[in-house]
Amino acid sequence: MSQNKLPIRLPRNNEAGIPFADWLDKRLEGDRQARQRLQALLQEWDLLRDEVQERESREPTITEYVRRWDTPEATVFRLLDEFRAVFRVDYPGPICDLLWDGMPRLGEGGFEMAPLLGVKVVEA
Repeated sequence: MSQNKLPIRLPRNNEAGIPFADWLDKRLEGDRQARQRLQALLQEWDLLRDEVQERESREPTITEYVRRWDTPEATVFRLLDEFRAVFRVDYPGPICDLLWDGMPRLGEGGFEMAPLLGVKVVEA
């Protein structure tokens, strides 16, 4: 799977888009538990990625995720299977990058205090 096959992208020009959380809810046909699991995975992965990238320039491993969040490995593999079915990429990094790229920016590269899951997206 590759980043080019993401099911969403940021809006262009006059496209309105919808908040990512709403897109995810629609994609999961209203399955709130699945949405909560995938949102938690994205947020946890993104935080762990920041921690790992402070030391090294790479994505976290599944083992690091298991240890950091004290989650059984089998549970993580099920979460990633669910994630892959929705997002068509192997790991959350490309989705995290897309959402961060869509965050409103202030001068000097700062970010507005807007929820990451509220970033507007459109179907790719």
